[in-house]
Amino acid sequence: MWTPISTLSTLGMFITFFELDIDRIVGLEKVEEFRRRIESKTGKQSIPVWHSNRGWQYFVNMCKEYNYVSIGGIAKRTRTARR
Repeated sequence: MWTPISTLSTLGMFITFFELDIDRIVGLEKVEEFRRRIESKTGKQSIPVWHSNRGWQYFVNMCKEYNYVSIGGIAKRTRTARR
């Protein structure tokens, strides 16, 4: 059964969470908007996901603002030719 985020936060069922790492789908501005909205609703700080295309200064700023920062794009899928 699905439980709204506001209910989970009220019940104290989680400490922190990863942001929606969907930059490639909706763009960075939208991800940042979602991050702010979810943090506002839950009263909790997320763990944002940094990607190298955001630039080094963006990473430095995230580290100043957040207790934890995830580094994305490390596990890359490799494709092999089908035989």
